Amino acid sequence: MIFKYSEHILFVIRRNISSKYDKFRDSWRRVNLKDSDIYAYSAYYDDRRRTVSAKEGNDPVVRINVIGPKEFKTKYSNTRCVIRFENGSFRVVMISVIEMLESFSLKWNSFYVNCRLKQMVTLPKMREANHLPNENSANNTKHNSDGDIVAVTLVSADNLADISYKLSNPEINVHKLKPSQPLEYNERGGKSGNVTTPFAICVKPIHLHWNRAIWLLEFVEMYRIMGATQFFIYYYSAGPDVLKVLDYYSRAKLVTILAWRLPPIESQKDIRTQAIFSALNDCNMRAYVNHFEYAAMVDFDEFIIPKSANNLVELLDNISEKGTPSSGKIGSYSFSNVFFYLYWENDTSVIDRYWPEFEPSVRNQTELERNVSKEKDNMRPIPPYLLTQMKIKRTSKPHPYGRRSKYIVKPEGVVLAGNHIVHKFADGFRGHNVKTDVGLSHHY
Repeated sequence: MIFKYSEHILFVIRRNISSKYDKFRDSWRRVNLKDSDIYAYSAYYDDRRRTVSAKEGNDPVVRINVIGPKEFKTKYSNTRCVIRFENGSFRVVMISVIEMLESFSLKWNSFYVNCRLKQMVTLPKMREANHLPNENSANNTKHNSDGDIVAVTLVSADNLADISYKLSNPEINVHKLKPSQPLEYNERGGKSGNVTTPFAICVKPIHLHWNRAIWLLEFVEMYRIMGATQFFIYYYSAGPDVLKVLDYYSRAKLVTILAWRLPPIESQKDIRTQAIFSALNDCNMRAYVNHFEYAAMVDFDEFIIPKSANNLVELLDNISEKGTPSSGKIGSYSFSNVFFYLYWENDTSVIDRYWPEFEPSVRNQTELERNVSKEKDNMRPIPPYLLTQMKIKRTSKPHPYGRRSKYIVKPEGVVLAGNHIVHKFADGFRGHNVKTDVGLSHHY
């Protein structure tokens, strides 16, 4: 019953809420290849320099976000990429496959398939039949006689003559860097009058019918206080209470819900946590093409807290201004992790102040005791159990950077994102470890 209700609510949300950040309604689609069957989600045009850290070269690519068997990283020689242009013409190009790290040696993994736009496959017969563009057309998607790149398709070919141009595999629309636009205004205000800094929050996929509505509310509102302007939430499954909260924030245009119906592969057994690395890297590229200044890679129980500024945007701006040009621009800001264990006792000072009508015996209940009380007392109202207000005791020693740490990126500077660190940067960008007396990641 919960599953049917969840699906209905999601349909209503996605039908009624038009998000400028999900204009193609990206979703997982099966791609049948002779090398290996894979699933593709989204595609992005990328012409950033990537020689030093990413070791991808500097030629422009269309970067397709896929999942596939782990063998796909070396078994793709028979796969080609068909590029469709604005005027209807096509180009066939070679590909390379970039493995997203931290696969834990599971059967399936996340990959980027890079369509290498300057490595054209020459097929005179195909050129005549399908009006292929001239050889220089893919060098710059924004200024050529064939128009912008519109979509890509992955196809198989035992040899060049055998490529099937009927394009039976699904086309994937290509996201491109939008023209720069003036920053938007909202009621929170910002560092320059009322202008806000575009700051995205990227969250791993919701699954297992997660139904912690109060914690979702706390997460969104806490990060809004910290300067966030948009939340990208990847949806696999959730409980009805959480979906109502998502519906509210979607209508307020604060949350973009991205469909994440994975193929029939088992999370944690076949692939890492609902293809988390595909979600994080999609979010980084989505933030990049939409000109977000910052994007935080966090989970719902993680709060990056500034200790030397009023909010995260102010903190990050201050750090950036202190950097030296010779060391490169900062592409990621890593925050050391500390744990706030839920089994430790609650602090009730906030509830004592704002909900004095509740008896101490109710205010001091652990979460398990609260659930028992709700059943026993027929859903008697209880004060909200907010993690950041009830749990104030933490581990004294922060974890080393890279171990449990969380980070905020400048999306333009990141090529390959991981769970706790950035693995590859665009040229001219680097990572920065934020000192523990400046900011920490609070993990509940």
